Formats: sequence, structure tokens, C-alpha cells
Amino acid sequence: MPDCHHFLLNSSAVNDFDLILLQEPCINKYGLTRAPSSHYVSYPHPHASDRSKAARAVTFISKAVDTNSWETLPFPSLDVSAILLKGDFGRLTIFNIYNDCNHSETLHLIRSFIHDHADYILPDERSYLLWAGDFNRHHPDWDDLASHHLFTPGNTRDAEILLTLASDHDMEMALPPAIPTLQLGSTGRWSRPDNVWISSALRDAVTLCDTDPSNRGFSDHLPIYTIIDIPIDTYEPPPTRNARLADWDNIRTYVKERLEQEELPGEIGSQEEFTAFVDMITRVLQGACEAHIPLAKARSHIKNWWTAELKALNLKTRKICRESHKWRGIREHPSHAARKAAEREYRRAIYMAKKTNWEEWLEEVGEDDIWTANKFAKAEATDGGAASIPTLKRTVAPGVEEAAATNEDKSAFLAATFFPAPPADAAVPPDTVYPQPLTADATISESTVLRHLARLSPYKAPGPDGIQNIVLTKCADIIAPWLVAVYNAVLRHGYYYAGWKEFTTVVLRKPDKPNYAVSKAYRPIALLCTMAKVLTAIVTEQLTYLSEQHGLLPPAQFGGRPGRTTTDSMHVLNDIITSAWAKGKVASVLFLDIEGAFPNAVPEVLIHDLKMRRVPSYIVNFVQLLLEGRSTQLKFDGYESMAFPVLNGIPQGDPMSLILYLFYGADLLRVPRGSKERVAGFVDDSALVAVGDTFDETHAILQDMYERRGGAREWAAKHFSRFETSKFKLMDFSRLPMRRPELQLGDVTIQPIHTHRFLGVIWDDQLKWTDQTNSAVAKGRKYVLAIRRLARIKRGLRPKFVRRLYISVAIPKMLYAVDIWCLPIPKDIPCARPTMAARRGSLGAIRRLSAIQRIAALTITGGLRSSPNDVLDIHANLLPMRLLVAKHCFRALTRISALPETHPLFPIAESSAATFPSKYRSPLQYLYHFFPEVTPHRVEDIIPMRHDPARTDLAFTTFIAESREESQTDNNTLESVIRTNHHHHQNSHGKGASYERRRRRNRRGRRREGWKKGKGT
Repeated sequence: MPDCHHFLLNSSAVNDFDLILLQEPCINKYGLTRAPSSHYVSYPHPHASDRSKAARAVTFISKAVDTNSWETLPFPSLDVSAILLKGDFGRLTIFNIYNDCNHSETLHLIRSFIHDHADYILPDERSYLLWAGDFNRHHPDWDDLASHHLFTPGNTRDAEILLTLASDHDMEMALPPAIPTLQLGSTGRWSRPDNVWISSALRDAVTLCDTDPSNRGFSDHLPIYTIIDIPIDTYEPPPTRNARLADWDNIRTYVKERLEQEELPGEIGSQEEFTAFVDMITRVLQGACEAHIPLAKARSHIKNWWTAELKALNLKTRKICRESHKWRGIREHPSHAARKAAEREYRRAIYMAKKTNWEEWLEEVGEDDIWTANKFAKAEATDGGAASIPTLKRTVAPGVEEAAATNEDKSAFLAATFFPAPPADAAVPPDTVYPQPLTADATISESTVLRHLARLSPYKAPGPDGIQNIVLTKCADIIAPWLVAVYNAVLRHGYYYAGWKEFTTVVLRKPDKPNYAVSKAYRPIALLCTMAKVLTAIVTEQLTYLSEQHGLLPPAQFGGRPGRTTTDSMHVLNDIITSAWAKGKVASVLFLDIEGAFPNAVPEVLIHDLKMRRVPSYIVNFVQLLLEGRSTQLKFDGYESMAFPVLNGIPQGDPMSLILYLFYGADLLRVPRGSKERVAGFVDDSALVAVGDTFDETHAILQDMYERRGGAREWAAKHFSRFETSKFKLMDFSRLPMRRPELQLGDVTIQPIHTHRFLGVIWDDQLKWTDQTNSAVAKGRKYVLAIRRLARIKRGLRPKFVRRLYISVAIPKMLYAVDIWCLPIPKDIPCARPTMAARRGSLGAIRRLSAIQRIAALTITGGLRSSPNDVLDIHANLLPMRLLVAKHCFRALTRISALPETHPLFPIAESSAATFPSKYRSPLQYLYHFFPEVTPHRVEDIIPMRHDPARTDLAFTTFIAESREESQTDNNTLESVIRTNHHHHQNSHGKGASYERRRRRNRRGRRREGWKKGKGT
């Protein structure tokens, strides 16, 4: 019953208990219960793999209990949740039991489980058992002797099974006899189906075991309170500081005064001097944080809708419940009717308080809360409890599994996944002759440091030094000269601060994974020292500029590079396929899967690759400093592991990680030879492409590309990267009914598939895009229906915010890469070539997308369901879907037309604008003929990184007057003025600029001054 469950969750007593054992909890349609955020949730073991049946026992474990003190046990039933507590007292195995009225299978399973796992749960004399729950058994040993009607032969026989089981394991009842726990709603009689059993050796540790009628809530069962006096390790989260309440004036004064007491060196001469200098800056910033940033208050678990009136009603209801229980033997006593009335009043008050609070929040949603509403709309179903890492498992041999139940063992499993050990033979050839590296200026200017400090996200979690990003941002002008000295010493002399090599790795769940009992279902988030991240970001920017300016990376690599997008890579792949079709050929694509790409990157090989690609020496040396001597500690479930060395991999979360892996995987993109071989790459997502007359030929080409000398397999061997061949996907692209044979790669046989998701788009082997359309429509429908639930006509989000969410979230979800899989309708495009007028475009897809927009428009306007689409779009101020698709395609085409000639998509765009084959046309060929005025030769080329980031100092200074009068005075002394203007009205924008120069001339010996207008736009 949901009301009973919610009564418990909203009770203040929830936070007072370390363990809460529920039987027959409220389970929603997703197979989840509702839990307090202050507790972890332990479901029965089969729940993780099968939610089709509801769990009938759920255990909540407080976050105050050290996660290393308990673990879940794999009991094979949805009716039992079993956990093991460990501490100085020994081991206590707790079974939270719901025993069915109609059979005793659960009791037999408990006997078998204890027998099979006795070596683990009962290894010595300091090991104990506790059984608690709804046993649905009646016997004179615990029921009131006056309840003769319960002691039937059948009930007694069933109860003997429980008694025998308790006797075999030396268990005693912790709850005294004759204490009733259940009141039947039909008759009002009391009975005792619930019980608590504990090992006799631990019976003396039970200081209290009794029912609490005052917290009965709306249930027919009474809660049972049990207090066991045993020592359990507890966890208290470390204090954090709330930078939003900081006194920034005092912080700036503190930092400025402390730094003024030190001498800013012109040049740092040794590693010792460098370490002392960085230590000083770190201490100053940490001292400012400690002195002027208050500690964050502990989060209250009180619900937003909880009011003083509800608190008073709660106390009143509890008092009446105690009174009713006191007179439970007299059925006609007025306290029973008073209890029911009080419960109804309290239940109604809770419902109205929650409803009112939610509706008021929706009505008051403003600019600051709209993205909170978006978060609610996008959120997946959860139980609300704290997430924890269950017992992890891994396969060590065929049919042999190894489990990690303790935090130390889990940490070892996760560390092996996140930071695998380096190979023993990782050395590069010693006689390698490297090309001459590029020459670049290693000097970092103050303006560069200020620019990167301004980019920092203010409230991200800090690294081990505890200095938050916003502290550096607010004190940027004060500390920038000091950081310039530090950063230049690193790049010029190779000094490095040891504290920057230490980082914290937070373990987070990957979303929507089917099994969280494997370490691959988690991802690491590195928390680095911010001062080190700023330096890394500066060097990354310089390396990116040099890579683009000098062509250090292969053209086929599209990921992590300025001016390149996922759709660029998809357009290239699409053009390869359609061009092959136009020539009467076919194309096959082998999508590769690199297991643990970033963690398995070997630093020695990475340095070798950087040198081979002529990366400047100071950057190579910096990367070496960055990757040597690293150490980290894992952080999860309130546990922090011991620090351990990180000897391998590229740090994920570091600003430089992406560009470094592009260099590491660059040679893989140089595998193709000849016109029949191509490759597509986006960071670690790569695909080998082969073109031929038949699929037998293309498969032979793919096999050769993979297995030959200098092929993909050799790249993996040289770079110590492991291809997960079982996850390779093969697609044979053709619209003709042709035989599609299997592909043999060594011992692995790969069958061709019809669809595959690549770079977020579902590709099908005929490029019909039906599955992608279905996916886009499903995403849009799911989100639009979610925001519709937040936008009730009477009480809900205001229409303007619903519209904004639809435009900002739903449309990008639906129309991602729309220029790949959906064509606009030519008759909606006035400039389309006359020969295109007869074409339909992707009319079917647009109609389906329009149906989603119709739902959004109805939600925004509150219109009648019979309203026409065009009227709804007008009143909702939405562009019709057919025009919206055309707009997105036009925008994508304009961006592609502005690509520089060095971009690999440029020749494809140029050819697409000039040709239009009779069949098998690519999306770009259609779009260039739908929008003939947009061509690569008519649009200005936009260079992604036009200027060297190391030379960003302006040739002039900027000044902002303190007052209007001061501004007018300065204006009268200026010789040249450039005036700009921006006007916005409704959805229209207007911009203009003018240049004015002061003109001086003499008339009749008198000097006159005036303004002469220059050219204006």
C-alpha cells in the first residue's frame, strides 16, 4: 500500500535506524520501491536480473554505516533480502523474510542457503544469525493463547517447520511472546505473524525488541523496533565548503596581502625552488578557503512539502495510535474510531501538502528553475535511495568466477579495469630516428593564463588540494603573474610539482547498463588539482593549433578537433557508400571495437608517436612529466582506497586526454591503401571501409586491411591495444538482393548485420534510415510526453517555458544529424532547382516528426485536440516541422560550405554541388541542389583556429569608465570612434556599426573641431 510506505519514509524516525527491513513494500511498475535518500537499498538477489515479479522483501541500510561493514548475499528468492554485517563483534547475517501463507518454500531455501554458505556466514563461534519479517505462521509459543482459532492442526504443522529450523540453528525469539503485530481489517482481531529470531549467543546484546504502535501509520501491521548493542563501523562524510556563500572581497584581500609578502621571482632556478614556490601559492589559496569559505551544512532529509501543520498532525496521530493500541482489547472503545479518523485526516493532509507544493513549484518555475524541470522530465525511474556498488564479479577462467564483496576487493577490481598494468615489453625500438620536431614558442603570457582562468567551471568538485575553480577565477588578476612564473618554469626547465601528480578518481555508474555487478559498468572521473588543469588546458590549446596548422594528424580523424563534427564523419562514410553504388559497386564496413582505449594507452608508445609526428619538444617533455609518477585513490560509497601508482593509460578527465589519444590512434587511420580502401574515425570509434564488385571481394579487402603487415591488427599489437573482436560489427551496403557472406578474421567469424548504431545514428544496409527515424521519433515522443506531464492546463509549467524546453531539448534529440537521414521537401524551398520540384524529400519521416510537434504545440497552447497543425504551430510560435527540417539542413549545409580546403569533406562538398547522378545520390548532393545558392565557392572559408593561441596579446588596451561623466570626458578627447548598435524586437535582430574620425581645421586663424563620418554598415 503506497500510503503505508510513504508514511514510513516521511517519519522522522527513519534517520534514527541503521537498518530498515520491509516486507511487501510498495513496488511500482518499473519494479522499484521508494527509499529515503539517506539509505542504500538492498533488493533480493534475483531482482537485478528479473523485475517482472515484485520483490516482497527490501532492506534499507543507512549511509551512516560504513559500506565496508556490510554486503549483500545472493539469496535465490524474491521473498528474502539477505545482508552480512561485519565488525569487531564478529559476523551477523540478517535475513529479511516474507514467508508466503500458502507454502514454506522460503524456509526450506533458508535452510539450504545456510548449509551451502556455512563456511562464509558461520565460519566460527563469533558468527550469528538474525531472521526478521512476516513469517505468516501462528503458534502458541508466540501468539496470544486466547487466539484458539489460529491454532489449527495445519497452522501448527506449518509453524513446526519454522520452530525446527530455529532449533537447528540455536535461534531464540527476540520479540517477547504474546505481543501482537497485526490487526485484521475485517474483524479487528489481533495476531502475531511477524517475528524476530536471533542466535542465542547474541540474545543478551538485544536491549530492546518491541512494537511501536505510534508509528503504525496506515498499515495493519505494527513496526517492530529492535536495538542490538554491537559495535559497527560508521561513516561520516568529510566536510565540504560552500563557495556560494564565500566572502570574495575578503578572500581577494587575504590572497593579495599574503602574496605581497613574498617575492615574485623573475626566473625559477631549481626544482627545489619550484616546489617551494608552488607550495607557497597552494598554502595561500587553501588558507583563504579555510578562512573565508564556510563549511556546507549537512543536508536535511526533510521533504520540501513538510509543514508545521503536518508535524502537528503527525504527533496527534501517533498519540491517538498509542491510545488505540492501549485499548485494543475493547473493540467498541472510541479511541479506535478516533484513530481511523486521525489517519484519514493525516493521509489527506499529506496528499494535499505534496500536491500543493508540487503545483506551486511548477507555477513558480522561472529562468533559474527551468533546467531543474528539464532534469525531472529526463530522469529515469529510480527508487530514490543512495546508489552503491554491489558485489562485483569477473571471470578468471572458463566457468570460474571471482567475487569482490569488500570495498578493498571492489577497489582492486575497479583499479584493474580503470588502470590496467602496463605491458612488460612496452619499450619502443631503441634505434628509432625521429624527424625534426616543430619549433614553437614555449612562453606563456599573462593574458593566456587569465583567459583560461575565466573559462573554468566555477563550482566543479576540487582536486586533492581542495582549491575550487571559482577561487582561482575570482582571484585571477592577483595570482596570474605568479602562475605565469610557475607555468613557464614547467615548460622551459621541466620542473613539476609532485602534488599535481596526485588525483582522486570518483567511481560513477554508466547509465542504462543491464548488469552493475561487473566493473565495466562503471566509469572513472578524475578530480585533478585546478592549477595543473589550467596549465594542461593551455598546452592542449597550443598542441591543437599546431596539429591543425601543420597537419600532424591524419585527415580521416574527425573527433576532438576544431571545426569537425560527427556529422562530417558520417557524410564522408555516406559519400563512400553512395559513390560506390553509383559506379555499380558495393561497400562493406567493419566497425571496430577497442577495449579500454584510454586506460590501455602505453605512455612510452604515446611519447614515441608524438615524436614521430614532429610535436615540439617542450610539449613532448610536458606530456612525459604529466604521465610519470602518477598516483590516485578510488572514491565510492563513502570509501576512499589507499593511494596506488598509475603506470599506464591516458588520464580520463584531463583536458589533454582527447588530443593525446588522437595521436596514439593516428596510425590506425593510415591503414588504407588504394582507392578501394578507406577508413572512418572519431576518437576511438573507427571503421574499415572496402569497396568492390561483390561482397566476397570487399570481405577479402577488409580481411587484408585487418591482418596484413601494417594493418589494424599490427597497430593493435604495437600499441598494446586489444580489439574486442566479438563486438566487431560488419555491414554490407547494397540495395540489390545479393549474397552477403560471413567474414573470417582469424578464429573469429563475423556475420553481416542489417543495422548498427554508429556515432549516434542507426545505419541500415540500404540507407533507408527507417530505424533511425523510429529512434528519433521515439526519443521525441518520450520527452514531449514527459514535459506534458509537467504542463497541466490548470496548474503546471507556463507555456513559454514548455516551448523553451521543447525547442532546447526535444528538437535537438529528434533532429540530431538530420542532414544525414532526412531530406527537406523541395517545394518548401523557394530557391530549389526546378528539376527538384517533383521530388518528395523525406515526407514520411517529416510527417511522423510533425505528429510529435503537434503534441508539444497542444501542450503549449492548450488547444483542442481537433485543432489543425498549422494553427497550432502559429499560436505556439513554432516553425512547422517541414520548414524546421529545411532550416537545420540549410544550416548544416552552410557550415559544410564554409569548411577550409584542408578539410576531408571539402572535396566531397565541392563535387556534390557540381554533380547530380541519375541514381544513388548522397544527402549532400540533394541538399546542394535544394539550396543551389549555397556552394563551397560562394561561402567564405572559416579556419577553425586562425590565430596562434600563444600570441593573443592585443595591440591595444581596454578601459571601462567608472561613471557616465567620466565616459563623456574621455569621449571628448578621442580622435577615432567605432560605434556599434544591436537592436532586438520579438524574433528580429538588427546590428550596425559606424566609424567616426575627429577632423581639425582652421578658419580665419581660428581652430575648429568636428566629427567626420566614415563608412557605416
